[in-house]
Amino acid sequence: MKIGIDIQALQSSDYSNRGVGRYIRSVLEALFSKHPEHSYHLYANSKLPEPEIDGSRFLYQYIEYPYYGSCLINELLMKSTLISAEIDAVLIPFQMGGSEFIIPDFTAYFPKKVFVIVYDLIPQLFPEKYLGDHNIKSIYMRRIQNKINADFLFAISESSRQDCIKHLNISPEKIINISGGVSSFFTPIQPSENLAWLKIFVEKFGISKKFILYTGGQDWRKNIEGLIQAFAKLPNSLQEIYQLVIACNVSPAYVHHLHNLALGLGINQSLILTRYVSDEELRALYSTCSLFVFPSIYEGFGLPLLEAISCGAPAIASNISSLPEIADPATELFDPYSPDDIARAMEKVLFDKNLRKKLSQNAPYQATKFTWSSVAKKMSDIFSKHQPINRVTISLSRVKTAKPKTQVAFFSPFRPAASGISDYSGDILPFLAQHLDMDLYHDQYIPDAHLSNKFFPCTEFEEKIKFKDYEAIIYQMGNSHFHYYMYSHLMRYAGITILHDYHMGDMIYHMTSHRPELGFTLLSELEHSYGKERAIEIITMFQTGKLNLADFSSAGIHINRRIFTRSLGVALKSQWACKDAIKNFGLDNDCIFYTPTLAPQDFSLNSQPRELRQQLDLAEESLLICAFGFVHPHKRALQILHAFQKYILENNPSACFVFVGEDSIWEGKSLVRDEVQKLNLEGKVKVTGHVSMEEFYDYIAASDICINLRFPCTGGISGSLLRILSVGKPTIVTETRAYTDFPNDVVVKIPEPHLCDEVEEIYKALVLLTENLEYRHSLSTKAAAYVAREHSPERCARLYVEFIEQVRRSPQAKQRQLANYIGREVANLDIGDLDSIFRCFDKVAPYMPSHPVQHGATMIKEGGKHHFTTEQDIQQLRSEREWLDSQAQAWKKVAQHTQAELKKCQLNLQHAQKTKLDHL
Repeated sequence: MKIGIDIQALQSSDYSNRGVGRYIRSVLEALFSKHPEHSYHLYANSKLPEPEIDGSRFLYQYIEYPYYGSCLINELLMKSTLISAEIDAVLIPFQMGGSEFIIPDFTAYFPKKVFVIVYDLIPQLFPEKYLGDHNIKSIYMRRIQNKINADFLFAISESSRQDCIKHLNISPEKIINISGGVSSFFTPIQPSENLAWLKIFVEKFGISKKFILYTGGQDWRKNIEGLIQAFAKLPNSLQEIYQLVIACNVSPAYVHHLHNLALGLGINQSLILTRYVSDEELRALYSTCSLFVFPSIYEGFGLPLLEAISCGAPAIASNISSLPEIADPATELFDPYSPDDIARAMEKVLFDKNLRKKLSQNAPYQATKFTWSSVAKKMSDIFSKHQPINRVTISLSRVKTAKPKTQVAFFSPFRPAASGISDYSGDILPFLAQHLDMDLYHDQYIPDAHLSNKFFPCTEFEEKIKFKDYEAIIYQMGNSHFHYYMYSHLMRYAGITILHDYHMGDMIYHMTSHRPELGFTLLSELEHSYGKERAIEIITMFQTGKLNLADFSSAGIHINRRIFTRSLGVALKSQWACKDAIKNFGLDNDCIFYTPTLAPQDFSLNSQPRELRQQLDLAEESLLICAFGFVHPHKRALQILHAFQKYILENNPSACFVFVGEDSIWEGKSLVRDEVQKLNLEGKVKVTGHVSMEEFYDYIAASDICINLRFPCTGGISGSLLRILSVGKPTIVTETRAYTDFPNDVVVKIPEPHLCDEVEEIYKALVLLTENLEYRHSLSTKAAAYVAREHSPERCARLYVEFIEQVRRSPQAKQRQLANYIGREVANLDIGDLDSIFRCFDKVAPYMPSHPVQHGATMIKEGGKHHFTTEQDIQQLRSEREWLDSQAQAWKKVAQHTQAELKKCQLNLQHAQKTKLDHL
């Protein structure tokens, strides 16, 4: 496990030489030396002093922050750096400190695990002492969220653990007591050294008698005043024998305060304030004191008490917080709020020589119960239990150790939505469920409940992802209104797109008209795909009627590049589309793949064709020709009707035709029904309207010949065609580029309309299939075999999952994940702070495979909701070096243009309730 550790606490004089600093250094030493099964990476703050740590043993790197102290950009830089370094977990060994510490809110920092060491909740338990200042309280309450939302907490005592459970509502299973340890340095000095040290104490500190020792820090809760008051209550006989030594670094003002207190109590001659002492001096003080007293009102662990007993000091301590956990069972405990009780305990031990001897003899043994090896072992075990599982979430990857189901957010239309992709998703979900654990996201309608119990409206995704560790986001994208919301969502959360239609022009044009609040325009998408000059040319031709929307696809204007620049990977449903995408978008995306469309094979034909025709009210003996799916001009419905009219007039007057699907309204009238009347085909042609999947298969089984034409073709493979072929029905198709996947002995192909007389070709194909029964039978047999082999559910699901795994391993995907993460975070900043944003990108650059700014993040903030898109221009990629040199000026222009566009949106779209986004 690759663990990133923040060591800012070792860069602060306020903490490095105190208990916190000692604790962190000891933990690091034990982890590095005892548990190399994990990889530890230390990060320091470039704006703070050099860390007080052995740099030759503990290698660390600075994060080059642009500003001093905590701010949103610095915090984003830290999180982005950790992501780009591909660490698996963040260990925050000290999450408080002053405003000079950069400690972000790591809430929902997926996929990184977040571990926090909890020392205590002292500010929260004593707010009047520590949180009186509004700014300090604000920092504390923000940073405490890291404790509340961490994946796991390491408490340094059972007392601190219970406080977290009680006051932070932490689940007991999410926090353990790792306790603490003591340095091997703290052992009793040799008896032969005593006289030499006592002489030093006399000369340096003025300690001329036996002494009672305290060490800790300058803080009200350390209760030094209470200890002085307690000493003053000792019998005169003890005061004459002993001095009270306070061995810690305190301020001159506090020295003056304590001397005045002692003077007022009449014990000023007995009070020794050493100020700073070295570790060697402290060890000798522990070893030679007559009694160590630790009167603290609250301690997260109480390291000085443990150090003292490790050196053989007879010790007494407070009876609250963590101190009873450390003390020997025979230790005399006292109420720290009562100087009388402190004096009582001191007097009892000082008068009882045997008790002092017992405590002194037991002390080293008691200390052996607390080791840094034990602390590190507990931490390492927890790290191992949270070992990553080769995940690429909406952020980045983890190391593979196990093979649980991949966690996926799956966006798609679902039944009963009248979409071929909803049928596709319904068919493949049971097979994908063997490999993936999927949450299914839909637009505003109620999906069929039998598909899954894990449906969620797409509006819940942003909230759910804060607490859900998705390893992949899957978008089932097609060229229809069912995908408006999905296209917009892809701009904010890059994922893996299964592109069912290669042409996206219809969806983008109609989205511009019907969902303007999403912020897309036909011009902006054309510009992204073909550049500004070509986009204006296309728009001009379109507006002047020289180019119709229906002609875009045949003219090669697919308007689909955004899918490739925004997706982590794109899977296409035909081999022609895949080859064309690699040719045109290989520089935009290195994960372009072909995944065959599944043909369901779980249908059951319970009746014979004759019986089915009776049930469907069709002529039993007539030749039955069927076309399936939504009736649309692109499916050549009118041409089929004219060819059928010629067929029944010249060949088979008894034949009948059924369009199994809903008729479309085209230019204000019914597409098929009106044409049927014109051609006098009433009684010979039927339009069923929408049918259930069971009826759909009944019509397939009842048919003799099927027709599945497409022109212009959007680049996908018809799900209806695969269902037809899987049953083994001879079928006529258009020889479009997408349908070249099918061998000539599986389907009957007719040329594209501009290459032939389409009506005549349909007619000839019908005649061929009517007259050549042997050929018809051969098509039927080979079609069923081909689909069973190439489009089986098991094969399709396996290739689908393999593609997801390929994308998750892609370095480009990791880079895009980071750019997306930065973009979403930056969207929360003020729009006027763009210069700082760009500097933030620059700082992340050294830790990335290549520069994130080449994604061209453009953020607009309006109305409380944030959108961002990423732009990646081919020319910029081809001349990356030149572009990077000029990026600063380019971004300033972007900022100016963004501000202008924002004002324009506010004026022109005041009626809109949602965020408006203009893509540059």
